Amino acid sequence: SLAESHSRLGKEIEDNDLLERACKFYSKAMDLKPHAPALTYDYATALLKWGEMSREPKIIEESIAHFEEAFHMQKDAILQRPEWLFNYAIALDLLGDCSDKENCYTKALEIFHHILLLDPNFPKIHYHIALTLSHLAEVDMEIGYFEKALSFFQLAIKQDDEDEKAFLDWGLTHIFLGSQTENQEIAQIHFFEAEKRILRSGQLGHPHAYYHLACLYSLTHRINEAVSLLQKAYELDVLPKTDELLQDEWLENVRNSEIFSEFMTAIENKQKLREE
Repeated sequence: SLAESHSRLGKEIEDNDLLERACKFYSKAMDLKPHAPALTYDYATALLKWGEMSREPKIIEESIAHFEEAFHMQKDAILQRPEWLFNYAIALDLLGDCSDKENCYTKALEIFHHILLLDPNFPKIHYHIALTLSHLAEVDMEIGYFEKALSFFQLAIKQDDEDEKAFLDWGLTHIFLGSQTENQEIAQIHFFEAEKRILRSGQLGHPHAYYHLACLYSLTHRINEAVSLLQKAYELDVLPKTDELLQDEWLENVRNSEIFSEFMTAIENKQKLREE
């Protein structure tokens, strides 16, 4: 019960410390009841959320190991518990994203497609297939994966036309495609589509839309608009750390501007005042 309450609250408010404590309580609970598939699954999902927030491959690997242990203990889970498979596949995709292990993506896709056969209306299934395909495409640079990802994002929106995360990741896939092509005409088409998707994500309430739209405007040389959006992201406390801002390739055009230097100086001054 302690583990479950910490896990629920930790997931709700996205608190790493609460999730870490939840995992410690789950570990103690499993010492008392080591052969409980449902308990093992709950532990795996808590580890998954903790790994998602911390981006620590070891935590995600531990989550995957507990998912597999739960399947080993409950043989019919593959047919009777599609949500177990679903979260297991999400963990595999996340591990691939944090460690560039391509086989994690392909295994995740196999599982997602299995779930799709079991239940074509399973919530978020098209979105996660699209997301995993886009991750695989970024590693392989295979245009076919990108095209499939865009098709599944479209299906995801048909399944839920107010999915702010789907709209955002759909837009990001278009940005990636536009930034990789040498054909400026095709690049502009992708950037136009990206803007529509990310704007819609922002309208639906996704706070990170401001930052990613700033990246898009940097790529399309709309410098003043880009910095204005970075300012909004800062005000919402969703701006990445300074190191990330200075390394993000999509912000290269903005970083070369005087207005960006002024923006960074203002942030640094505010930070010093807070520390004082």
